[in-house]
Amino acid sequence: MRLLFIGERREGSAPTWTLARNLALLNCEYVFASDLPPPSIRGWISLLHSVDAVLVQAYGSTNNSLVRQCAVALTLGKVVVRHWAGSDVLTCIEEPGAREEALLLDRLRPLNLTPAQWLREELETIGIRARVYPQIIDAPPKAVPPVTGPLPLSVLVYLPHIRREFYGERFVRQAVEQNPDIKFFIVADEDHALAAYPNVDSLGWVADMDDLWPHIGCLLRMTEHDGWPRMILEGLIRGKYAICNLSLEGCWQATNHDQVQDALDRFRSERAQPNSAGTLAAQKLRQELGAEKILEWILEDQATMSLSRRLSGLLMAATLTIRRRVRP
Repeated sequence: MRLLFIGERREGSAPTWTLARNLALLNCEYVFASDLPPPSIRGWISLLHSVDAVLVQAYGSTNNSLVRQCAVALTLGKVVVRHWAGSDVLTCIEEPGAREEALLLDRLRPLNLTPAQWLREELETIGIRARVYPQIIDAPPKAVPPVTGPLPLSVLVYLPHIRREFYGERFVRQAVEQNPDIKFFIVADEDHALAAYPNVDSLGWVADMDDLWPHIGCLLRMTEHDGWPRMILEGLIRGKYAICNLSLEGCWQATNHDQVQDALDRFRSERAQPNSAGTLAAQKLRQELGAEKILEWILEDQATMSLSRRLSGLLMAATLTIRRRVRP
């Protein structure tokens, strides 16, 4: 199977890269439309003929051009898959314009995927039905060695520089200040906002985490709105502890500064042994919803693609094309 990824592409996008890596394990090929020159409509049709399905990652907002591309894909009988991250769902709930665009794309009946049940329920409140597909890496690029203790007295934090507050910077900063004996590895913050602290190693964007994992004992994730974070899943499968503001199996939940501190104190006392409960939780998710599941869903959608559904794609593509040409 060959897949085409369209929509906004961000470096290291977790949902996009996770699906790409998972599907690659099944010998699926994939290509990013953003890596190609902007095609004409004839070139777009030619490109679509070379793939089996289209995967959309729109970060909460689509536009008419993207919807038109998906409509043309549906006209040709190609399955359209939209992957929803936590921030995408929040944007569509809070912003009427983004919600209207999402519902326009949803008229094509794409295969909506989202990484957590609570995100699925939130999407249902705006009329979008989705299937749950956690961001699971079925097999890390390098073999995961057997997990043994004691774990390093260190904490890994994902803190993108463009949205540090959204990802809980205030919790991270206080944890750093109150725990000078703990080493904090911060990834994705290319502004290095916390680098001045002596117990912080600010690494910026890290493309390959494999060499870093042996130095990590725990993860801290305090995002305002999230699904099942991929980084936590990858940490749990390696026996790491995790602190987050969601109630996730195998993790310690914390919703304020005091609870974060309590969890860090607990990590100090329990790091002699790996997080076996977390590893079991991650393995259970992998078994229930591995890479084969999304491929199975795509094939099912292909098999049930009706002529009326393809014609609805043609109608929408034509409508959006006319609207585009008459726009002043």
